[in-house]
Amino acid sequence: MQYCTACNKSIATIHILDLKDGSISDEKHLCSSCADQSGLVQVQKAPPIALGSAEMLDLIGTIKTPESDPDRPRGTACPACGLTAAEFKVRGRLGCPRCYDVFRSALITVLERVHDETCHRGRAPGQGSSPPTASDILADLRQKLADAVGRENYEEAASLRDQIRQQEETKDAS
Repeated sequence: MQYCTACNKSIATIHILDLKDGSISDEKHLCSSCADQSGLVQVQKAPPIALGSAEMLDLIGTIKTPESDPDRPRGTACPACGLTAAEFKVRGRLGCPRCYDVFRSALITVLERVHDETCHRGRAPGQGSSPPTASDILADLRQKLADAVGRENYEEAASLRDQIRQQEETKDAS
């Protein structure tokens, strides 16, 4: 459990990590009120869950087991973990990542009813991200160039310099 780095009173629900060269360069952990006040992110309320736990389990109960599905051979189980549809119906959890492939057709209807989607669309703080502009790419390359020079990695710096020149020529041609 992480406390808000701004107020140090509330539990942080929003975590912002700045990444540079594959490692975390800065972390911010904010509660929803501090995030709202800072303007870094726009806190959006999650839509109400369409189904409760009991309703979800009822939907899982509609998954055909090998015994009740004449189209499936008896005893069909996940080859990786051995989980059967009947066991999934009782437990309410899949056994391994391979189960998603094995029980795919049965899970699609459950996902559509619960999430109104069959694939994960993800969430992002605020309005989402737009594709980087040419000036964003140039600014990023220039920052990487400064970092490479600071680390005295001159081969990388030369490569970045060439990329910057190429970007500037492309930008001027547009």
